Amino acid sequence: MRNTSSLLSPAAVVICIIALLAACGGNRDSAATNGTANSTATNTANRHTPPATTAVSPSVTATTATPSSSPQQYADGVRRVTINELRDAMAKGEAVVIDVRGAQGYATGHIKDSRLFPEDQIVARAKELPRDKLIVTYCA
Repeated sequence: MRNTSSLLSPAAVVICIIALLAACGGNRDSAATNGTANSTATNTANRHTPPATTAVSPSVTATTATPSSSPQQYADGVRRVTINELRDAMAKGEAVVIDVRGAQGYATGHIKDSRLFPEDQIVARAKELPRDKLIVTYCA
């Protein structure tokens, strides 16, 4: 008999990818006023200045299978991750940061230790994403 957890993981990744794509096309003006990072497919982060990295103000998306610990609920159903939460997760090695822009955008500037994972390759490369860490994606 198949292990159902192995069936759920690919489905969760697909849902995360769909939410990520929606987040990257979102309203960037609201991000500047709400001070949070917009998180997709269970967690997301909007525009912020990345911790000790570049002058780029990306739209950040964090993805994980854990439920939201944020008390505020949003219409899109995803949890928001603050800049401090992202910084702490990165410092603890609990987050992987994925830059979903193209090579040119990545070369212009990126979050320190982020990996280039262009948006048009997300589905094809989904198996490369770790299952035990917070997946933080951003686009600018």
